[in-house]
Amino acid sequence: MPRTLRVRYLWCITSRIRRNSDPQIALIEVLTMYLAYGAAAWYVNRAFMWTKSALLFLAIPPVATMVLFALWEVYAASRRKPLLCAALGALFASGTGAVPLEILICGVLMIAVLVLTIRLMFPRFAS
Repeated sequence: MPRTLRVRYLWCITSRIRRNSDPQIALIEVLTMYLAYGAAAWYVNRAFMWTKSALLFLAIPPVATMVLFALWEVYAASRRKPLLCAALGALFASGTGAVPLEILICGVLMIAVLVLTIRLMFPRFAS
């Protein structure tokens, strides 16, 4: 694929994400996910929190989940699948091996409740 075609394709994707998302709500969701993984790490495995770069490693699952949320909102027919996106984000993070699996499972369960509540309180506008 030529370079200009790839750039146009990426520009089209980012343009659709920008039109279909609200930056303030996205920031609230990312911070909620990060705090949920932090609370899960504190509750399940406190020894992980004392390791070097633990707070940086805890940022991997929320970022992966937010990317999946953005792509899901743009391309999916059904907009009601936050649990699936959270699980896929945790699956990606488990592939990196940076965060223990029990923290990821507990974090996904907390995210499913918290992000679903945020999405019910602040519904997306219809495009």
